[in-house]
Amino acid sequence: MDKEYFKDLVLELCKQPESEWLEFKKSWNEPDKIGELISGIANSTLLKGKNYGYVVWGVGDSSQNLVGTKFNPFKEKGKGNEELIPWLKRQISPSLDFEFFRNEIDEKQIVLLRVPAAESMPIQFKEYRRIRLGSYQKKLTDFPEKEKSSQISILIAASLEEGKIKSFGLGKRRKDAKYLPWWAESPITN
Repeated sequence: MDKEYFKDLVLELCKQPESEWLEFKKSWNEPDKIGELISGIANSTLLKGKNYGYVVWGVGDSSQNLVGTKFNPFKEKGKGNEELIPWLKRQISPSLDFEFFRNEIDEKQIVLLRVPAAESMPIQFKEYRRIRLGSYQKKLTDFPEKEKSSQISILIAASLEEGKIKSFGLGKRRKDAKYLPWWAESPITN
């Protein structure tokens, strides 16, 4: 991402309130919490119909002014002295192509994490799938209506073929493929 696009994107994001797909941090490095945040944003971004969600370091939480950060994801460590980014990628399932960017805006270091929306199935970090409700992280399993909606949204967005869902390895496809896999309760309606 070039410097000008980075700056324009960050400044545009700073005009938005924190939400299911956007989080601001001053200077924060808790590897487990970052992983949970990636999971929550990826799943929530899908439900909100966005292509990407973002975390921006170097922005005041309440003021949303640029304050700069000392957080550098390219030098930080995850658990066990492993570099942060490979550690996060190993803990997230299915694989997700999130990206960190670091640049200066007005002589302040800013870090941007771009998280794509979940595609093939809900994203989990370690053993849990997360969702964001407003600016709060929650376990997706604590909200079955969101979990079902998330899975249904993914399947519907992934492929509809003459009103029938293709198999995505989520269980055997029923002979009357107009119905969702075993975990869904209602047929697809047009």
